[in-house]
Amino acid sequence: MNGILKGFKRKDRAVTGPNGLGPGSSQSSSGPAAVAAGNAPVNPVLNFGASGVKALYVRGFAGAVEIEANDTPEVFVEVLGYEPRSTKLTVNLQGESLQIGLKSLFNPARPWRFILPLRCMLRLTVPRSLSLRCATTSGNIRVQGVKGDLVLETESGKVEVDAPCRSLAIVAETGDADLRGLVGPLSYKAASGWLKAAWAEVPDAGIIEIRKSKGVTELALPESACMRQRFTLGPVGFMNEFESDAKAQLALTIASRAGNLSIRKIRSRSIE
Repeated sequence: MNGILKGFKRKDRAVTGPNGLGPGSSQSSSGPAAVAAGNAPVNPVLNFGASGVKALYVRGFAGAVEIEANDTPEVFVEVLGYEPRSTKLTVNLQGESLQIGLKSLFNPARPWRFILPLRCMLRLTVPRSLSLRCATTSGNIRVQGVKGDLVLETESGKVEVDAPCRSLAIVAETGDADLRGLVGPLSYKAASGWLKAAWAEVPDAGIIEIRKSKGVTELALPESACMRQRFTLGPVGFMNEFESDAKAQLALTIASRAGNLSIRKIRSRSIE
Protein backbone atom coordinates (compact mmCIF):
# COMPACT_ATOMS: atom_id res chain seq x y z
CA MET A 1 0.00 0.00 0.00
CA ASN A 2 3.00 2.32 0.24
CA GLY A 3 2.88 4.98 -2.42
CA ILE A 4 -0.91 5.00 -2.78
CA LEU A 5 -0.97 8.65 -1.78
CA LYS A 6 1.93 10.62 -3.19
CA GLY A 7 1.30 13.77 -1.16
CA PHE A 8 -0.99 16.55 -2.13
CA LYS A 9 -0.97 20.11 -3.39
CA ARG A 10 -3.27 23.02 -2.79
CA LYS A 11 -3.83 25.86 -5.21
CA ASP A 12 -3.79 28.54 -2.52
CA ARG A 13 -0.37 27.31 -1.38
CA ALA A 14 1.67 24.16 -1.81
CA VAL A 15 1.37 21.51 0.89
CA THR A 16 3.42 18.33 0.62
CA GLY A 17 2.49 15.28 2.65
CA PRO A 18 4.82 12.37 3.47
CA ASN A 19 5.83 10.39 0.42
CA GLY A 20 3.81 7.17 0.39
CA LEU A 21 1.28 7.54 3.19
CA GLY A 22 0.60 4.05 4.54
CA PRO A 23 -2.52 2.52 6.10
CA GLY A 24 -3.79 4.60 9.01
CA SER A 25 -1.90 7.72 7.92
CA SER A 26 -3.75 10.99 7.76
CA GLN A 27 -3.46 14.63 6.84
CA SER A 28 -5.61 17.47 8.13
CA SER A 29 -5.89 21.19 7.50
CA SER A 30 -7.44 23.50 10.09
CA GLY A 31 -6.99 26.70 12.06
CA PRO A 32 -5.43 30.02 11.05
CA ALA A 33 -2.07 28.40 10.35
CA ALA A 34 -3.63 26.30 7.60
CA VAL A 35 -3.88 29.23 5.19
CA ALA A 36 -1.19 31.85 4.77
CA ALA A 37 -3.72 34.37 3.50
CA GLY A 38 -5.33 34.70 6.95
CA ASN A 39 -8.93 34.03 7.93
CA ALA A 40 -10.63 34.76 4.62
CA PRO A 41 -12.49 31.82 2.99
CA VAL A 42 -10.38 30.01 0.39
CA ASN A 43 -10.82 27.10 -2.02
CA PRO A 44 -8.14 24.48 -1.27
CA VAL A 45 -7.50 21.89 -3.98
CA LEU A 46 -6.04 18.48 -3.16
CA ASN A 47 -4.76 16.00 -5.75
CA PHE A 48 -3.95 12.38 -4.84
CA GLY A 49 -2.42 9.57 -6.80
CA ALA A 50 -4.89 6.85 -5.74
CA SER A 51 -3.51 3.66 -7.27
CA GLY A 52 -4.57 0.79 -5.00
CA VAL A 53 -7.49 2.62 -3.37
CA LYS A 54 -10.71 0.63 -3.81
CA ALA A 55 -13.17 2.55 -1.63
CA LEU A 56 -13.82 6.18 -0.80
CA TYR A 57 -15.78 7.64 2.13
CA VAL A 58 -16.76 11.31 1.94
CA ARG A 59 -18.32 13.15 4.90
CA GLY A 60 -19.92 16.53 4.37
CA PHE A 61 -22.42 18.56 6.38
CA ALA A 62 -24.63 21.46 5.28
CA GLY A 63 -22.72 22.11 2.06
CA ALA A 64 -23.25 20.17 -1.15
CA VAL A 65 -21.05 17.25 -2.22
CA GLU A 66 -20.50 16.72 -5.97
CA ILE A 67 -18.64 13.64 -7.21
CA GLU A 68 -17.76 12.95 -10.84
CA ALA A 69 -15.90 9.89 -12.15
CA ASN A 70 -13.24 9.78 -14.86
CA ASP A 71 -10.71 7.29 -16.27
CA THR A 72 -7.59 8.53 -14.43
CA PRO A 73 -6.26 6.83 -11.24
CA GLU A 74 -6.44 10.03 -9.20
CA VAL A 75 -8.68 11.62 -6.60
CA PHE A 76 -9.11 15.36 -7.03
CA VAL A 77 -10.77 17.33 -4.19
CA GLU A 78 -11.81 20.97 -4.22
CA VAL A 79 -13.26 22.65 -1.12
CA LEU A 80 -15.35 25.71 -1.98
CA GLY A 81 -15.82 28.33 0.72
CA TYR A 82 -13.33 26.77 3.16
CA GLU A 83 -13.17 28.82 6.38
CA PRO A 84 -9.86 28.08 8.16
CA ARG A 85 -10.96 29.51 11.53
CA SER A 86 -13.88 27.11 11.91
CA THR A 87 -13.34 24.13 9.61
CA LYS A 88 -11.12 21.06 9.71
CA LEU A 89 -10.50 19.11 6.51
CA THR A 90 -9.25 15.57 7.13
CA VAL A 91 -7.77 12.98 4.78
CA ASN A 92 -7.17 9.49 6.12
CA LEU A 93 -6.08 6.22 4.51
CA GLN A 94 -7.22 3.00 6.22
CA GLY A 95 -6.08 -0.06 4.30
CA GLU A 96 -7.57 0.30 0.82
CA SER A 97 -10.17 2.88 1.92
CA LEU A 98 -9.60 6.63 1.53
CA GLN A 99 -11.60 8.88 3.89
CA ILE A 100 -12.17 12.58 3.25
CA GLY A 101 -14.22 14.67 5.64
CA LEU A 102 -15.13 18.07 7.02
CA LYS A 103 -15.52 18.90 10.70
CA SER A 104 -16.69 22.03 12.50
CA LEU A 105 -14.33 23.42 15.13
CA PHE A 106 -15.79 24.42 18.49
CA ASN A 107 -15.40 27.82 20.10
CA PRO A 108 -12.81 27.44 22.92
CA ALA A 109 -14.72 29.98 25.04
CA ARG A 110 -18.01 28.18 24.41
CA PRO A 111 -17.11 24.53 23.70
CA TRP A 112 -20.75 23.59 23.22
CA ARG A 113 -21.05 25.85 20.14
CA PHE A 114 -19.46 25.78 16.71
CA ILE A 115 -17.42 28.82 15.70
CA LEU A 116 -19.33 29.09 12.40
CA PRO A 117 -21.87 26.85 10.61
CA LEU A 118 -20.15 24.35 8.33
CA ARG A 119 -21.45 25.11 4.85
CA CYS A 120 -18.47 24.71 2.54
CA MET A 121 -18.92 22.55 -0.55
CA LEU A 122 -16.90 19.50 -1.59
CA ARG A 123 -16.28 18.81 -5.29
CA LEU A 124 -14.46 15.58 -6.16
CA THR A 125 -13.24 13.75 -9.25
CA VAL A 126 -12.58 10.04 -8.68
CA PRO A 127 -11.74 6.85 -10.65
CA ARG A 128 -14.81 5.18 -12.13
CA SER A 129 -14.23 1.82 -10.50
CA LEU A 130 -14.22 3.06 -6.89
CA SER A 131 -16.90 2.01 -4.44
CA LEU A 132 -18.22 5.12 -2.73
CA ARG A 133 -19.97 6.08 0.48
CA CYS A 134 -21.06 9.68 0.99
CA ALA A 135 -22.92 11.22 3.93
CA THR A 136 -24.25 14.72 4.65
CA THR A 137 -26.69 16.34 7.05
CA SER A 138 -28.57 18.87 4.91
CA GLY A 139 -26.16 19.11 1.99
CA ASN A 140 -27.20 17.90 -1.45
CA ILE A 141 -25.35 14.95 -3.02
CA ARG A 142 -24.68 14.59 -6.75
CA VAL A 143 -22.82 11.61 -8.26
CA GLN A 144 -21.97 11.02 -11.93
CA GLY A 145 -20.28 8.13 -13.73
CA VAL A 146 -19.25 5.91 -10.80
CA LYS A 147 -19.33 2.15 -11.58
CA GLY A 148 -18.68 0.70 -8.12
CA ASP A 149 -21.12 0.27 -5.24
CA LEU A 150 -22.72 3.51 -3.99
CA VAL A 151 -24.04 4.20 -0.49
CA LEU A 152 -25.51 7.69 0.02
CA GLU A 153 -26.85 9.03 3.31
CA THR A 154 -28.47 12.39 4.08
CA GLU A 155 -30.94 13.81 6.55
CA SER A 156 -32.57 16.41 4.33
CA GLY A 157 -30.42 16.93 1.23
CA LYS A 158 -31.42 16.19 -2.35
CA VAL A 159 -29.75 13.21 -4.05
CA GLU A 160 -28.93 13.14 -7.77
CA VAL A 161 -27.28 10.12 -9.40
CA ASP A 162 -26.48 9.56 -13.07
CA ALA A 163 -24.22 6.52 -12.99
CA PRO A 164 -24.02 2.85 -14.06
CA CYS A 165 -23.16 1.84 -10.48
CA ARG A 166 -23.00 -1.83 -9.52
CA SER A 167 -25.50 -1.22 -6.73
CA LEU A 168 -27.06 1.82 -5.07
CA ALA A 169 -28.28 2.27 -1.49
CA ILE A 170 -29.83 5.51 -0.23
CA VAL A 171 -30.90 6.32 3.32
CA ALA A 172 -32.62 9.66 3.92
CA GLU A 173 -34.99 11.37 6.32
CA THR A 174 -36.48 13.87 3.87
CA GLY A 175 -35.43 15.16 0.49
CA ASP A 176 -35.95 14.28 -3.15
CA ALA A 177 -33.96 11.78 -5.20
CA ASP A 178 -33.44 11.82 -8.98
CA LEU A 179 -31.69 8.64 -10.17
CA ARG A 180 -30.79 7.95 -13.80
CA GLY A 181 -28.66 5.58 -15.83
CA LEU A 182 -28.97 2.76 -13.29
CA VAL A 183 -27.95 -0.81 -14.16
CA GLY A 184 -28.01 -2.58 -10.79
CA PRO A 185 -30.10 -3.17 -7.67
CA LEU A 186 -31.48 -0.28 -5.62
CA SER A 187 -32.24 0.08 -1.92
CA TYR A 188 -34.05 3.29 -1.01
CA LYS A 189 -35.26 4.08 2.52
CA ALA A 190 -36.73 7.44 3.47
CA ALA A 191 -39.40 9.01 5.65
CA SER A 192 -40.66 11.29 2.90
CA GLY A 193 -39.70 12.84 -0.40
CA TRP A 194 -40.12 12.45 -4.13
CA LEU A 195 -38.26 9.55 -5.75
CA LYS A 196 -37.67 9.25 -9.49
CA ALA A 197 -35.50 6.34 -10.71
CA ALA A 198 -34.78 5.15 -14.26
CA TRP A 199 -32.71 2.16 -15.38
CA ALA A 200 -30.59 2.15 -18.53
CA GLU A 201 -30.26 -1.65 -18.29
CA VAL A 202 -32.22 -4.36 -16.51
CA PRO A 203 -30.32 -5.77 -13.49
CA ASP A 204 -29.56 -9.48 -13.94
CA ALA A 205 -30.66 -10.29 -10.40
CA GLY A 206 -30.99 -8.77 -6.94
CA ILE A 207 -33.63 -6.57 -5.34
CA ILE A 208 -35.12 -3.19 -6.05
CA GLU A 209 -36.42 -2.23 -2.61
CA ILE A 210 -38.31 0.99 -1.84
CA ARG A 211 -39.41 1.75 1.73
CA LYS A 212 -40.85 5.15 2.54
CA SER A 213 -43.63 6.66 4.62
CA LYS A 214 -44.98 9.11 2.07
CA GLY A 215 -44.20 10.87 -1.17
CA VAL A 216 -44.38 10.31 -4.92
CA THR A 217 -42.45 7.36 -6.38
CA GLU A 218 -41.82 7.04 -10.12
CA LEU A 219 -39.86 4.06 -11.47
CA ALA A 220 -38.98 3.36 -15.11
CA LEU A 221 -37.32 0.18 -16.41
CA PRO A 222 -36.66 -1.24 -19.90
CA GLU A 223 -39.72 -3.06 -21.21
CA SER A 224 -37.80 -6.37 -21.18
CA ALA A 225 -37.63 -6.36 -17.36
CA CYS A 226 -39.04 -9.41 -15.57
CA MET A 227 -39.62 -9.03 -11.83
CA ARG A 228 -41.11 -10.79 -8.85
CA GLN A 229 -43.28 -8.08 -7.34
CA ARG A 230 -44.50 -7.40 -3.83
CA PHE A 231 -46.33 -4.28 -2.65
CA THR A 232 -47.37 -3.11 0.81
CA LEU A 233 -49.29 0.09 0.20
CA GLY A 234 -51.54 2.49 2.04
CA PRO A 235 -54.02 4.79 0.27
CA VAL A 236 -51.84 5.59 -2.73
CA GLY A 237 -52.45 6.20 -6.41
CA PHE A 238 -51.04 3.16 -8.22
CA MET A 239 -50.02 2.47 -11.82
CA ASN A 240 -47.93 -0.54 -12.92
CA GLU A 241 -47.20 -1.52 -16.52
CA PHE A 242 -45.40 -4.77 -15.58
CA GLU A 243 -46.83 -8.17 -14.72
CA SER A 244 -45.31 -10.06 -11.82
CA ASP A 245 -43.20 -13.11 -12.73
CA ALA A 246 -42.74 -15.54 -9.84
CA LYS A 247 -39.71 -17.15 -11.53
CA ALA A 248 -37.81 -13.92 -12.22
CA GLN A 249 -34.32 -13.43 -10.74
CA LEU A 250 -34.99 -9.72 -10.10
CA ALA A 251 -37.31 -8.80 -7.22
CA LEU A 252 -39.26 -5.55 -6.76
CA THR A 253 -40.47 -4.75 -3.24
CA ILE A 254 -42.22 -1.48 -2.40
CA ALA A 255 -43.73 -0.36 0.91
CA SER A 256 -45.36 3.07 1.11
CA ARG A 257 -48.03 4.47 3.39
CA ALA A 258 -49.07 7.47 1.28
CA GLY A 259 -48.32 9.09 -2.06
CA ASN A 260 -48.60 8.16 -5.72
CA LEU A 261 -46.69 5.21 -7.19
CA SER A 262 -46.01 4.54 -10.87
CA ILE A 263 -43.92 1.83 -12.54
CA ARG A 264 -43.65 2.25 -16.26
CA LYS A 265 -41.90 0.64 -19.20
CA ILE A 266 -39.15 2.34 -21.18
CA ARG A 267 -39.98 1.18 -24.68
CA SER A 268 -37.17 0.76 -27.18
CA ARG A 269 -37.39 2.90 -30.28
CA SER A 270 -37.57 1.07 -33.58
CA ILE A 271 -35.03 2.06 -36.22
CA GLU A 272 -36.46 2.29 -39.71
